[in-house]
Amino acid sequence: MGTPAAPPTEANLAYLSRAITAIENLDAQAYFNAAGVFVEVADLLVELSGELGTRSRRLTSEQGGAKGWTGEGAEAFLRVAAELEAFLTEFAEVVRGREAPTRAAGEDVLELKRGFEAILQANAVNGGGRETTPQVFPDKPPALDPVVPFEAYIA
Repeated sequence: MGTPAAPPTEANLAYLSRAITAIENLDAQAYFNAAGVFVEVADLLVELSGELGTRSRRLTSEQGGAKGWTGEGAEAFLRVAAELEAFLTEFAEVVRGREAPTRAAGEDVLELKRGFEAILQANAVNGGGRETTPQVFPDKPPALDPVVPFEAYIA
């Protein structure tokens, strides 16, 4: 049949205890909140980019009959503003691209906890006839509301 497995050592049990604690301490909601922050930041960057474009063009055009800023300085300003506008838009796309994987990580944490709990329940030793109380993890991630406003992270 094969050699029976050796009983776990103190080091094995200590490692297992740390692993269990680490899994129990994972916070799926933190991932869902971070995903929401990525969306907020991306939206703010897009808004900032658009506002920069609008205001820079307003400075260099005629507004209500007033002569706008012209000349080489105005042209250089418009080039820099356009580059910054493009940078902000591109950065917003990068930030927005982090929302889905971050949300998926939160969903992975929920799935890990559900699976871990199922294994523990299936292998629990029923000491003294006591019933264990299973933890229940949601089938889907909780709603993002209330989302911590982005401003709270930069204050």
